Amino acid sequence: MAVQNLLTTARPPGSQIYTINSSTGDPELAVSVSSLGLTTSTTGPLTPAPVINGGNIFLDPSNSTGVASDSNPGTQFLPLLTWAGLVALWGSRTPVFNTPTTVNIISSMLATDPIILDPIITGTGTFVILGSGGVNTAVAISGVVPKSRALGSNTMLQANLGQAVTVGTLLINNTTGGIGWAYKLVSGTTWNIAQPMANVGIGGVLAPAEDNAWANGNNVQSGAVQSTIILAQLAPTVLNTPNAGSSTYPVQVIQANLAGGNIGFVGRNVQFSQCQIQQTLKMVGGGNQPSGDAVVFTNCAFFGANAGLSTEANSVCTFNGGMISSTIGANNLVCGSNGFWVLDGDMAIGQKIVAFSGAQLIGDVGIGFGPCFVDGVVLEMTKGKAANYSYGNAVLYGTAGGNINIRGQGRFTNSTGQTAVATFTAPTMATNIQLNAQSTGSSISGTTPATINSGITLSPTNIDAAAGATGFGSTAFRPGGASYSNQS
Repeated sequence: MAVQNLLTTARPPGSQIYTINSSTGDPELAVSVSSLGLTTSTTGPLTPAPVINGGNIFLDPSNSTGVASDSNPGTQFLPLLTWAGLVALWGSRTPVFNTPTTVNIISSMLATDPIILDPIITGTGTFVILGSGGVNTAVAISGVVPKSRALGSNTMLQANLGQAVTVGTLLINNTTGGIGWAYKLVSGTTWNIAQPMANVGIGGVLAPAEDNAWANGNNVQSGAVQSTIILAQLAPTVLNTPNAGSSTYPVQVIQANLAGGNIGFVGRNVQFSQCQIQQTLKMVGGGNQPSGDAVVFTNCAFFGANAGLSTEANSVCTFNGGMISSTIGANNLVCGSNGFWVLDGDMAIGQKIVAFSGAQLIGDVGIGFGPCFVDGVVLEMTKGKAANYSYGNAVLYGTAGGNINIRGQGRFTNSTGQTAVATFTAPTMATNIQLNAQSTGSSISGTTPATINSGITLSPTNIDAAAGATGFGSTAFRPGGASYSNQS
């Protein structure tokens, strides 16, 4: 079996950390190849994956410089042409990074030359894929309406950008330094803008500060993230790296446009920052990784018919800011069995998250909420939690129709320490949240014998009211079904 076949054939992420040398006969090779789902009649010894010296590598897949070639060393002025050429330079698709390494992709990739990489991160190593972006002329914005989570307001940041843009356009405020996204057109050149965040660069934090200082006269550029990244597989094995709770992740994809009709497989401990995501990503286990978040999306924009995210069983995924557009397919966001997604940072949610298939629940699927803008969709889950993650106590605000529905025998816990009235301010939620797709529930008194009252409207006001004929005493339930509680 030729070495190059292993470099171009996708394998289960994290299944091995070796390349193959077929120069001699060694029966161990046949076993290893078989474990990858491949076959060969040639055997040879296993050799350790190469350790890569860190630094900056430049890739120009569209040859925008006119000098890109795979015979180049991959420097800024003599960039490589193809990803396959970069893998050949490394000598493996499972290289070891023990020092910081950045691949700068300065032009769009071709669909025939996708990223397939299963790096090993050890010591102080990091690995970054950095896209390049272009911007339009900066314009002084006007008509700014600040976001408001308050009942009766429920607005996203709104501004007249002064020039035509499209859904998912990156917005850079040169005055404040914040980065937002064009979420939904209001009229003319006035847009609702997904929560701006501080810029995240190499080694940046998972939860950057919100930028709430946008004002009339600010100088804002509307920039399309130009480098299209064709991602087939990025599944790192991370060794000796901090687990969940760390402020940074060792593998980052920054300011890239992930596009293409094929599914991209992503392993654990990867952070996407300020990315346009227009392809479906599938999170996979990724081998012997530390426990913790599988993937963190920091201020990313999901939009377009091909965009989506699917997570395997027991996966945890965090969204810090950014947006999920209604332009995504209705069944393109799937949280797998026993999975848990955290939606935080005033993320704009314009499409449902599928937590069940038909009438059958996939599993104990949960969503944790920090502050979020729920834009006219019903979020269904078998467990839910309103909490204080990275951006303060949860407030679910948004547009009419935005709601939650706890299914099966699931439970929603408001662990913020605040009332349901303070937590649910979206117009529909403020009048009626749902248990088992029903608008009424039961309360139980704390007396002996206990008294159960049923048919009470599931409004936040009634949830906070004392248990009785018209109140839930902070705990509401459907007999034999789902429940809600203000108590952790």
